[in-house]
Amino acid sequence: MKTSHHVSPLRPCPGQGFTFRVSHLAPLLLGGMALIVYVFTMPRTLSWGHSFLGRHIGYDGGDFVSAAWVSGVPHPTGYPTYTALAWLFTRLPWGSVAWRVNLFSGVAGAATVTLVFLIGRRLAKEQDENSNTPGAAIGATLLAFSLLFWAHAIIAEVYALHLFFIALMLWLMLRWRDGVGPLWTAALALGVGMGNHITLTFLGPFILLVLWDGRRRLTGRAIILSALALAAGLAVYLYLPWRASQNPLINWGGADTWEGFKWMVTGQGYRRFFFALPRDQLLPRLEDWWNLSRVQFPWLAWPLAALGLWELVRRGRWLALGMLTHVAINLVYSVGYNTTDAFVYMLPVYLYAALWMGQGAVWLLAVTNRLAQPGRAQRRRRQPESDQRLVVGAAAALLLLLPAYSLATNWNTMDLSDTRGAQAYAHEALEAVEPGALILVGSDVYTFTLWYYHYVEGLRPDVLVINYPMLAFDWYRRTVAIHHPDMRGPGPNATRATKLDLVLRNLDQRPVYIAENEEGDHVLPGLEVTPVGNLWRVTAP
Repeated sequence: MKTSHHVSPLRPCPGQGFTFRVSHLAPLLLGGMALIVYVFTMPRTLSWGHSFLGRHIGYDGGDFVSAAWVSGVPHPTGYPTYTALAWLFTRLPWGSVAWRVNLFSGVAGAATVTLVFLIGRRLAKEQDENSNTPGAAIGATLLAFSLLFWAHAIIAEVYALHLFFIALMLWLMLRWRDGVGPLWTAALALGVGMGNHITLTFLGPFILLVLWDGRRRLTGRAIILSALALAAGLAVYLYLPWRASQNPLINWGGADTWEGFKWMVTGQGYRRFFFALPRDQLLPRLEDWWNLSRVQFPWLAWPLAALGLWELVRRGRWLALGMLTHVAINLVYSVGYNTTDAFVYMLPVYLYAALWMGQGAVWLLAVTNRLAQPGRAQRRRRQPESDQRLVVGAAAALLLLLPAYSLATNWNTMDLSDTRGAQAYAHEALEAVEPGALILVGSDVYTFTLWYYHYVEGLRPDVLVINYPMLAFDWYRRTVAIHHPDMRGPGPNATRATKLDLVLRNLDQRPVYIAENEEGDHVLPGLEVTPVGNLWRVTAP
């Protein structure tokens, strides 16, 4: 009887099983592991996020979730890609609506981790599987459990999706450069990704340098197809005028007109912050950025990043130069952007740092692999290859202690699963007022929080929640007039609306409350202000 040498694909032969499983399952395992961590640590409802450098992130969540729920238009730049995708998640049957959008960020973050692994493995494709797979996994997990990335992967914000599109662009451009993918897919991703965050355009120099590196593959047909794909991706911006014309509850900017559309997508309201940091604040900001960066990863990981970057420069200067250019643009932009949360624009820098750390780990494992190879005498004694893999595996396990350390030490800081601050504030405010009351709010954080619980969770539908500074914009006055026609707002030609104006116009019609009562421009002369819960009731003397 003949003996068959056929090896079942379900039971790979020795020496192939490890490669088979890691090659095909590692991306899914890494992404799945990250998603599990994010789900366990994300808020169960709307959250006010985290604090970094004494400054908060996550205050915009109520605006994003509310806009997604009503298919509306959130604050500039409108974020049509994010809003449309978040709308899909709001229709899931589990958890609160805010949790579903938090889950969207978790999925985007986990997908980014998967892509960073795939990018790292492709960058190190010249190394053997025993080195490039665990090395790339180390870089991906270091990103997954870094503070700022993790923080954005568990709240309703656009930056987890922004990092996903950056990683997707890197992946698709590398595939094109290596001759295994068409260019038009990267162009399509660029257009759709710009609909999530306009700073994806900072990838421009990187794209041009990769195109130059692979210029022999650049044909006229590829250019035409890519231009068409880019235009198709940018068509996502048509969501803004379409939905604005339907007058949803959340409808920033009046994007159904050309002027309003341009104001939205160019972020015109934020231009005053571009490179507006005063000179005397430059050194303190650089110090802040340094302090933030050094806690993102274990300090032993930073030498790996330097080693990995050096390896990339050695393998191909154009790709390394493209990465460094993108890092420099984000760094300069974040330093010069004069807002309290400008540090979020350091996220792409940390993505590249994690990639470089992975490449440094690949190099160390490859060196270990070569040193563990048997010599002539050992080969004559037929020393098993498993011994060599055991040495490399032990080295990889030691390096994996770095992301494991990040996971263990950052868990308590990142865990928002029991956070209820925003929920408690909204319930106390909305449940304390009389039927038909008017609540005037001045800050974004309280406005967006009340919007979410009022419009999405349906808490106190009889109450009016109005952001009075926004009444300076004609588009907001139109929205208020459509949805709250019985409220006495400023006239159609008014260019400003003070809290005092609105209180006086509505005080004889309904109970009026204010959400803030600090000194200065919040003073209401000639009126009595009485605290009621976390609001203040305004009455005539």
